[in-house]
Amino acid sequence: METWLKILLVIAGIIVFFVVILPILVIIIASLVFLLNPTQIGTENCIGFQTLPIGDFKLSDGGLEMEVTNMTGRTISDVIFTATFDDGAVVIAPDVTSITANAEANLIFANPLDAGNQSIDLTVSYNDGDYTRNATATCKGTI
Repeated sequence: METWLKILLVIAGIIVFFVVILPILVIIIASLVFLLNPTQIGTENCIGFQTLPIGDFKLSDGGLEMEVTNMTGRTISDVIFTATFDDGAVVIAPDVTSITANAEANLIFANPLDAGNQSIDLTVSYNDGDYTRNATATCKGTI
């Protein structure tokens, strides 16, 4: 095979790599980032409650403290936040029965916890003026 033909094949291979293969790899990696939400990876996070996003949270040996923001666009009523801890304890957050639109609510789920990894399943039930809605979330962390 001629030397110039070998050079052309190498150049063609480089072009195919940069024009076809590299963009495909970038798209695959970007897709994985969307599928595996980075907030779900790690030892400390709270995910869920799409219309009542969880802001700051603190997991301690006394239980879970967190704040949620009402992003429904209206005042919600008949609010009941419930946490189910790894030890089987079910705790309802006291003192939160309604949240005005765009306001934050501080929730305290008091439950003695042992040191180690914790996973807490959360549920909320609320009325947005039209319907009673339910949502779920999970908080995990290490004490």
